[in-house]
Amino acid sequence: MTGRIRTRRKKAEAREIALRAVRGQAQRHGIDPTHLSVDDAMTILDDMSRRDPELIAAQWYVAMSDRQYRLFRREWNVWRKSTRGH
Repeated sequence: MTGRIRTRRKKAEAREIALRAVRGQAQRHGIDPTHLSVDDAMTILDDMSRRDPELIAAQWYVAMSDRQYRLFRREWNVWRKSTRGH
């Protein structure tokens, strides 16, 4: 496996952790995460990065590129559409 593929995989894994962290944080506060917009998710990640900067989700958020943001946004919206109404 080349370094480029390995880096891409690590970013994808960190992004998935960020997605799960946002959902979990919302649920801990009694909020249905399917009702959150991408902006709401980013606000939660921003809060997490300030409170717990050592978390993988927080580190991903701080280092997030435009591409990573677009991928997060797409994955968030796909997840929301797949779970709403269930």
